[in-house]
Amino acid sequence: MATVYAKTTGVKVNMMAKGSGETLAQLNAEKANPKTDIWFSGTCDPHLQAAEQGLTVEYKSPQLVSLDPLAQKQAAYLGSNHEYTFDTEMGVIFVVSSELGRMLAIGSEVGLNLSAHGVSVVTPG
Repeated sequence: MATVYAKTTGVKVNMMAKGSGETLAQLNAEKANPKTDIWFSGTCDPHLQAAEQGLTVEYKSPQLVSLDPLAQKQAAYLGSNHEYTFDTEMGVIFVVSSELGRMLAIGSEVGLNLSAHGVSVVTPG
């Protein structure tokens, strides 16, 4: 990917493979003088945590409209839902929430209820 980009644009790219937790720690350490331009892939939780801490900004490509309709649909989904995993006594549960104004912090205490439309996340208080 970096080689093709460099050949196409003439811009040299330094691409590194790191775990999401390691990348989040680096972003925190460099927040006064960032050295990372793009962070992609990895698990969802560190990306959400970085966004909560103001370490990342959302990017919407002007090329989005030229993408395949399925890719456009996926981009719209990703921008309108939070995805969480919860460790429970029954094992790990994956939940998709459309409540964007109420993003849960990592480690939040919550209850999970089974409702008519699926699992509901209930915050204490």
